[in-house]
Amino acid sequence: MIEVAIAWHRDPEEFRDRVTTEGLENLDAALAQGKGVLLLCAHFTTLEFGGFLFNLFYKMDVTYRSNKNPLFDAAMFNGRVRHYPAVHDRKDIRSVMRSLKQGHILWYAPDQDYGAKHSVFVPFFGNQAATITATSRFAGINDSAVVFYSHYRNEDNSGYHLHFSPALENYPTGDQKQDAITINRMVEEAIRKQPDQYLWLHKRFKTQATDKSARPY
Repeated sequence: MIEVAIAWHRDPEEFRDRVTTEGLENLDAALAQGKGVLLLCAHFTTLEFGGFLFNLFYKMDVTYRSNKNPLFDAAMFNGRVRHYPAVHDRKDIRSVMRSLKQGHILWYAPDQDYGAKHSVFVPFFGNQAATITATSRFAGINDSAVVFYSHYRNEDNSGYHLHFSPALENYPTGDQKQDAITINRMVEEAIRKQPDQYLWLHKRFKTQATDKSARPY
């Protein structure tokens, strides 16, 4: 919570000398294509702080899911608009499309369970998980590059390490299941590097396929 408060109220420049990066050239190359970048992330405990630190290098538009608590939702929204040019509700597809068509970086977390309706069931750490198909649809809006952004807290608490993957090749493929498998593998790879920092309380498997009778919790 301390990191969240800092992310909503402080200047990221205060932390520049505590940040190291790897693969920033991958993001540079993706941006140079001029078609926008879909910047994927996962629900690590450093999620808010990772977005905060990203401002040291580039600006990005973000998507968010509103909170049921109106006071917390207002605090979250106000905290984010301090640092991001645009904050889009995840359901506002037109704004998302506009962001990518304008060549912006759009931050998006695909490791979310929004139910079966707009998802496909594919493996995630050996379990079938309802995986949203919006990722491939968003990437296809403007043929935008897809880069995965990982943000980790140093084990000795001396600072933070940010990693940018190479842009995905031949994505989307037109096969929603294969695209979802590709994204889940990227999320798995990021988690394996620092499993203790992933937000395991995030219920990634709450929606089960129709032939499953029990949730794995």
